[in-house]
Amino acid sequence: MQQIFYYTTITAMFKRYCITLTAAFLICLSSFAQKGKSSNAYKFTIDLVNVKDDKVKIELLVPAIEKIQINYQLPKIIPGTYSEDDYGRYVEQFKAFDKKGNELPVTKPDINSWTISNADKLYKISYLVNDSL
Repeated sequence: MQQIFYYTTITAMFKRYCITLTAAFLICLSSFAQKGKSSNAYKFTIDLVNVKDDKVKIELLVPAIEKIQINYQLPKIIPGTYSEDDYGRYVEQFKAFDKKGNELPVTKPDINSWTISNADKLYKISYLVNDSL
């Protein structure tokens, strides 16, 4: 009976050790991933402090883009929900800017996407997300 208890205790300790080691590895891995080139990173900012009329401001700083025209898309559905929610319908005041703060031309071909012209000059995208319609 003591051997079973001893074996169970060692097994539990080994499992805890493996879980701890795995967690430490993932933390280290994520810290290395964050130290990658910042010039190739997308940086989202969500302002949850200055919410006005139930709208949250989203800003996205983008890395250098070589294409003249790009599409920015929000999901129509989220896998597993089995409903078409068209998340783009909650977005208002979608704007694209260059580094100098000049607005770039934007068109909206459908409810969930925006086409940005002169994307090779794109620096920042900003928009408001409403909580409901």
